[in-house]
Amino acid sequence: MTLEDLNTSILSLHSELITLKHEVVAFKDEFMTLRKEFITFRQEVNTKLAEHSEILNEHTCVLNQHTKILESHTRVLDEHTKILDDHTKTLNAHTNILNEHTRILGRHSLMLNEHSILLKEHTNILGNHTRSLMHIENTLGFYGDMYKINKEKNEELNRRVCVLEKSKRNIKR
Repeated sequence: MTLEDLNTSILSLHSELITLKHEVVAFKDEFMTLRKEFITFRQEVNTKLAEHSEILNEHTCVLNQHTKILESHTRVLDEHTKILDDHTKTLNAHTNILNEHTRILGRHSLMLNEHSILLKEHTNILGNHTRSLMHIENTLGFYGDMYKINKEKNEELNRRVCVLEKSKRNIKR
């Protein structure tokens, strides 16, 4: 290689180094811009993260309060559930008692139906007896009337007989 070739090579390398240096400077400027943007972005993200952390803490406090309220309500509901269970047991016991009473009333109803049938039969028999008794009363009334009539006639006859006997005695004397 000649000096001139070497010189051209050096000039060419130098020119490339200057170009490379400009590119490095441009890259450095872009990198610095990117770094500033990244720092700004990171600050914004950290700010947002802090805001969201605050909101999250507030929500956590609200959730804790709601959890306490829900626990209180759960206890009340549990107590009410126990009361309702007791009432349900009582109602079931009463239902069983009412079912037993219904069965007893059913048997009594059957007995009353049987008694009603017997009472109807007795009423019919009493109705027949009542008619017979009324007939007997009428007959006795008739015989009573006849007795009165016969009594009067007997008394008249006795008076006649007495008169005749007196007359006969008087005649004999």
